[in-house]
Amino acid sequence: MAESKQSSGQLPGLGSPIGGRAGIPARQREQIEKLQALLEKGIEHIRNNEVDEARAIFRGVLTQNPNQPDALNLLGTLEATQGELMQGLELIYRAAMLRPRDPVILNNLGHTFSKLYKSEDAIKYLERAVAI
Repeated sequence: MAESKQSSGQLPGLGSPIGGRAGIPARQREQIEKLQALLEKGIEHIRNNEVDEARAIFRGVLTQNPNQPDALNLLGTLEATQGELMQGLELIYRAAMLRPRDPVILNNLGHTFSKLYKSEDAIKYLERAVAI
C-alpha cells in the first residue's frame, strides 16, 4: 500500500475517490469526510502494525453502516492477512456485492480466494478486476 494519497485523488486501498464533492450538500460532504478520515486512520494503524486498533475502527464504521463497502473491504482484507480467511472472504464478498465494479475490492476478493486454493473463483474475480 502506498504511503500517501495517490495523485488521482484516491485513497490507497479504497475504491472510491476522495475528491470531486462540489455538488454534494454540505452535511453529506461532512459525513463523507469524517468517514474518509476514520478509514485513513484505520489504514495508518495497519501501516504501524496496530491491527487491533485498525480492526476496532473498521468495526465501528460497520456498526454505524453495516453496508459500507470500503470498511467491509478493509476489514476483510485485514482479517484475511491475519489468517482469518473465511471471515475475510465473507466481508470482502459483501463489499463486492455492494460495489461490483470496484477493481480494488475484486482484486482483494480474488487474492483471498487464491489463499483458500479456490483457483477458479480467484481467476474469475482477478480477471474482472483487470478488465475494469
